[in-house]
Amino acid sequence: MKTYFKPAYWIAFLALCMVMGELHEQAHIQTGFGLCGCYGERNFNVWTTCSACSGNSYFATLAGPLFSYLVYWICVYCIRNASTVTGKWYALAVLFATLPFARIFTAVMGGGDEKVFIAAVTGGSLPVIAVRILAILVVLLFCLPPILIAAKQLPAKRKWLYLVGLNIGPLLFAMLWQWKVMNKVLAAGVLAQPYAGTALLIWIHLAVMLVLFYCFRRKLLPQQA
Repeated sequence: MKTYFKPAYWIAFLALCMVMGELHEQAHIQTGFGLCGCYGERNFNVWTTCSACSGNSYFATLAGPLFSYLVYWICVYCIRNASTVTGKWYALAVLFATLPFARIFTAVMGGGDEKVFIAAVTGGSLPVIAVRILAILVVLLFCLPPILIAAKQLPAKRKWLYLVGLNIGPLLFAMLWQWKVMNKVLAAGVLAQPYAGTALLIWIHLAVMLVLFYCFRRKLLPQQA
């Protein structure tokens, strides 16, 4: 009998969430550096381009979502075409760890990179509500189908409970751990010296999460009871 989502699964999954979240941020800031030639300030979840950056900096805003969308749809391909259960379940974990629901939630609440980008490229020619609706539609187009496709792979028993956990769990964890705890530590100046635009504390955090994920990675697969 196979069992799913044991406590060790969530250790591996949340560590993977932290890794994928940082890769999303790196897509933003490294694109910003490529466009502007300098780094702006950042913490665990908020970044800026440098003050010397010109008007094309909104492409750095787009880089994060493009990275995430690419991950979602590569994972969809793997879920549909992987020849092994291992491949399907790793793809499912990576998909949810890249937080598709968080992108939908943020857009519905009136925020998100997509809204910022659309507002920038339209230059104020569209009403705010139109920008918001357009951003929501774009996010739904790229994020909702992968969630629904991945949901079909979940065990029928308690499927909706698992789906809620995979979508809401990492969002709540990031809000509490990264935004509240780690940002406060960083703001206090602990290991705040930047390397390649990112504080040493964030690099160490990423390394710890990578090690944690590697150690528990096999727990992402269905386990024998």
